[in-house]
Amino acid sequence: MTIDVPTAEPQEPGVAQAGASPDPRPVIVLLVLAAIGEASYWGTFFGTDAMVYPSVPCFRTFDLSFPAANLWTTLTALVGAAGLWRRSSTGVLSGILCGSSLVYLGLVDVAFNVGNAMYRQPNAAIYGEMFVNLTSFTLAPYVIWWLWKHRASLGA
Repeated sequence: MTIDVPTAEPQEPGVAQAGASPDPRPVIVLLVLAAIGEASYWGTFFGTDAMVYPSVPCFRTFDLSFPAANLWTTLTALVGAAGLWRRSSTGVLSGILCGSSLVYLGLVDVAFNVGNAMYRQPNAAIYGEMFVNLTSFTLAPYVIWWLWKHRASLGA
């Protein structure tokens, strides 16, 4: 009597099996919302006076340093979403780049806000900043984690 023992490829811990087919739509939605959020922020910044902090005169100058970085984040979000929709490895890489960029921008933003005591002067603009910071430190790491975990089944 012989017993057939199935052999399996060694699996990297924390990586979903390649045969599993996770639904990338929630991450696609998060990436599209990140791109919309970036566009909304800069539309508000350049189109209104809502992003004015009279007590921190250098805020506008500081923020004017970031359009290129935020454009990069927006592009990686859109390329990531499109790539995930097509189940392309480009989607995984671009989504991880977007998430990482959001974490970095959130850290820079919080450092500036703390250094200039902006959280002590609550107004509508700072509440918007706090929302952006919260999503930078929660949803962005989730996107990075999810994409890394499912990279094999997403073709990366």
